[in-house]
Amino acid sequence: MQPDHFELHYEGNATKNHSMDIAVTRDVLSALDILVQRVGKKTNKKEDIIVDVQAFKEGCFAIELAILGGVKVTAAHLMGLIGISAVSHGGILGYLDWKKGRKNIELVKGENGKIKVKDLDTNEVKNTTEEVVKLASDSKITAQLHRIFVEPFERLDLDRVFISQNNQTTVALPRTKAETLLEGAPEIHLDNWVLDHIVTVEQVSLTPDGKWRVYIHGHKRAVTATMHDKNFQKRVEEGAVTFRAKDMMEVVLEKNVWKKGTRKTNTYTICKVNKHWHADQ
Repeated sequence: MQPDHFELHYEGNATKNHSMDIAVTRDVLSALDILVQRVGKKTNKKEDIIVDVQAFKEGCFAIELAILGGVKVTAAHLMGLIGISAVSHGGILGYLDWKKGRKNIELVKGENGKIKVKDLDTNEVKNTTEEVVKLASDSKITAQLHRIFVEPFERLDLDRVFISQNNQTTVALPRTKAETLLEGAPEIHLDNWVLDHIVTVEQVSLTPDGKWRVYIHGHKRAVTATMHDKNFQKRVEEGAVTFRAKDMMEVVLEKNVWKKGTRKTNTYTICKVNKHWHADQ
């Protein structure tokens, strides 16, 4: 596969001599590698993704990089998901920027992985994809975005960071915008949604009305979910499906938020189990 090239630029007093602090540079490159690997992994494609530093550019401080993807997950697709190439939905970066500061958001799932996210206070609508929404809620991904786009401003005297591809700027973040880009992340501000998720099982319920304890990928705490897939529940009760520690399931998960005054209560429902496997498989 041919690699996709892009350039990451940092502008400001700290880089006016076409140089940049080596510790910050090291952390940015490390974060870029982790970010691309994480996004590739979360697409469930078992392929090796390679990030290469191609050259250091003059002008401000710019690094030319290349991502080499695979057959199933191409470099162009990865870059589009992150939002560092020009895509209509804006990728993770575009989605995080759009939802920043919005408190009352509704998610409507469409066909072929498309999603409309509506601000119920302003009626503004953002068109994106289910894949982007899930990736944007992954704490490891947002942590790397913070290292690339926020931390350099905290550590150096910079004015802006931008990414270009084929001599066209695809992402541009001045200091003021970069500092607030990830406000609220990785918290999901979507009140109600139904999405495909991979969850790690902490506790199995052997009764139809019992509660399952699962970890949603990207969340640090387990949540309680009601199992509504009767066929799968029956197989569990009959012993046809067995569980070990840290087993995983690919499920259709529904979240509903109930509001009483200022207090919110989240409820989760496993609508359907598409796949179950042991952690060592």
